Amino acid sequence: MDQSQLIERKNQTRRQIEHAQRELAQLHQQTASAALTRAQQRQMARLESKLEALRSQEYNLRLAIDRTRG
Repeated sequence: MDQSQLIERKNQTRRQIEHAQRELAQLHQQTASAALTRAQQRQMARLESKLEALRSQEYNLRLAIDRTRG
């Protein structure tokens, strides 16, 4: 993959991170005043896992981009 493809993939990943963060924040707001149901707990756990994976992917893409520059 060349540098421009890596950068585009990183940008897509960044947008996915931002979307997942908004979803998680919205879920936190909805459940702030009430106890979480099991479904909400699972949804939060899925979103947090997704965010962790996306952040890892973004980091790896940044490293790959840096390697193409050097």
